[in-house]
Amino acid sequence: MTTLRQIHNDLGPNLCRACINKEYGTNLKRKECVYSNYQYKCSCCGELKNIVANILIKAKIKLLFKSRL
Repeated sequence: MTTLRQIHNDLGPNLCRACINKEYGTNLKRKECVYSNYQYKCSCCGELKNIVANILIKAKIKLLFKSRL
């Protein structure tokens, strides 16, 4: 089971939704994620983007059996 804490341990503390989708092969929608108040530099792609602070239950179900590609 993949959790947000495990994703942060694998890829870094500041991640955008696009990098999570790419690395884990998911299709997280904008409304399934909770974002931080300010934009930060993404640890994975290095661009200034909205950072995922938490994910909702629907997204957790999508990540349930996913592993890093």
